[in-house]
Amino acid sequence: MGSTLFSWKKQKEKSKKEEDEHHKSADADLAETAAKTASTVDENPSNSALNPQASDTSKPSIDLHDIESYQHPIVFPPHMPPPIVHDGPVRVCIDMDTYIRTKPIDEESCFDWWTYNGGSPGPIIRIRLGDVLEIHFTNKDQTGMQHNIDFHAVEGPGGGSSLLTINQGQKKIALFKPLRAGLFLYHCAVAPAPVHLAQGMYGCVLVEPEGGLQPPAQREYCIVQAELYTSERIDEKEPIVYIGPDEEENREKIENELKGLSRLDMDIEAGVREKATYVLFNGMKGAEGYTFPEHTDTSIDLAKDALLAKPGDNIRIFFVNAGPNLVSSFHLIGGCWDRVWREADFVSAPAQAIQTTLVPAGGCAVVDFQPHVPGTYTMVDHSLFRIEKGAVKFIHVKGDPLSRPDLYASGSGHGLENCDACKLHPK
Repeated sequence: MGSTLFSWKKQKEKSKKEEDEHHKSADADLAETAAKTASTVDENPSNSALNPQASDTSKPSIDLHDIESYQHPIVFPPHMPPPIVHDGPVRVCIDMDTYIRTKPIDEESCFDWWTYNGGSPGPIIRIRLGDVLEIHFTNKDQTGMQHNIDFHAVEGPGGGSSLLTINQGQKKIALFKPLRAGLFLYHCAVAPAPVHLAQGMYGCVLVEPEGGLQPPAQREYCIVQAELYTSERIDEKEPIVYIGPDEEENREKIENELKGLSRLDMDIEAGVREKATYVLFNGMKGAEGYTFPEHTDTSIDLAKDALLAKPGDNIRIFFVNAGPNLVSSFHLIGGCWDRVWREADFVSAPAQAIQTTLVPAGGCAVVDFQPHVPGTYTMVDHSLFRIEKGAVKFIHVKGDPLSRPDLYASGSGHGLENCDACKLHPK
């Protein structure tokens, strides 16, 4: 295990000299390359010509600080941040931090999650194409680890991680202007990156196209799938319970809630073998999950984590596959996805009437579903044994399923029944 975890150090030292020589050569060519690019920019189509949802990079640059700012709320899956109402580009500021938090996986086990803002997944960020994203990132890790954020939405070295790599106690600020609309993963990229990601350091950024995503949705929810590779801790009778930096007064309550739960550790070798212990939706095994930690947007009902809708609602699911290893087969039991923006491609027209859509590790998809028959609908990874590992989530559509006999009816004169211990079709 040790050799797997730290082999990156040896490789880094071995290649450092070669890398330095490479950078010298690259620097020598930089001026020539820039001159060639400047002389041909008018001869080539701009990003906007190729991609109607991309920012026009041929326009003169502006100071990223020199636009109106907006403080983004801290909101966690399955909820979405409020719809965007501002006109014109704004500077969207969000305060992010990182620390370890011990919290349950299910009714039997807990895990020391490496978090963003105390959550795994971390907060959802919602901006519009043309906006500037301003990240204020603070490292509150209790063990002294280094962390950063790699935004798949950001163009530049490391997806911004080069500007946001911080040691314990440090704070850094970085500004980015995404060039493309879409739904994008973010995660920690400090080496070894797969360990930081698998330990819980991931989230997503929604970059809406100009004018927003059409058609409008009456309900919006986010689901983040991720694997967890664990082994049971057996060498520590009274392990440390990690809590948030502002929770010390609640330590006794938190420790009592975790008593009796098995403590699990990250199993790196299982991750290398891609043998997941859990495949979780929103960091919790089971369909309903729970709200943890709190949102800063008080308009969200903190007491409920259920996904609710009414017949006829256009329900939009922003689905993220954080990985780090497995491809997801995202499926709705009881219907089809009416629209699928495959891999969160907002430039192309969405596919229609898709029963199952593939989402690669490190990728995303956006799907719409309009239910007509009331009842409970189930979302799963259709690699179905993963349901036993946690990959399941319900949408509750209000009403009686037998109220639409034109679409859904019994010929036996009785009502609904479920198999014993059913995990897919709850009452």
